[in-house]
Amino acid sequence: MPATLTPPQGTHAVNPSTPVANVAELLGGIVGDVQTLVRQQAQMLRAEIKEDFRRGRTATIYIGTGLMLAAVGTLFLMVGVVYLLNYLAPSLPPFACWLIVGGLLVAGGLAAAYAGKTIFEKHNPLPDKTFNALTENLTWQTTPSPK
Repeated sequence: MPATLTPPQGTHAVNPSTPVANVAELLGGIVGDVQTLVRQQAQMLRAEIKEDFRRGRTATIYIGTGLMLAAVGTLFLMVGVVYLLNYLAPSLPPFACWLIVGGLLVAGGLAAAYAGKTIFEKHNPLPDKTFNALTENLTWQTTPSPK
């Protein structure tokens, strides 16, 4: 007994032995497919954002811990630099040594903050591919077709 093939069921199934579905049914199927596509792309966008935040959170914890330890170490090193400067230039009063080291640290900190701000302005945290595809589909869905 030969196996019989059954046509797929759904909005796209067209039985060749019956008249072509009317335009309303076809448009309804297209609109349903577009809605499904937009829904799936929105789900992908949410999943990508969640994954980016999860990775970002983990990286932020490690960076924060490292920066905290480095800051404490730097504090001790800078105290040592002040005493070294006072030792190498005994004619300078201690407050002048503190001002010199503090001024250099402020200048370095401002330069680093400016560099970080510049880099951050160039960074886009959104998942571009999914976001652009979703925007394109929403534009296509809301734009009236020419008659």
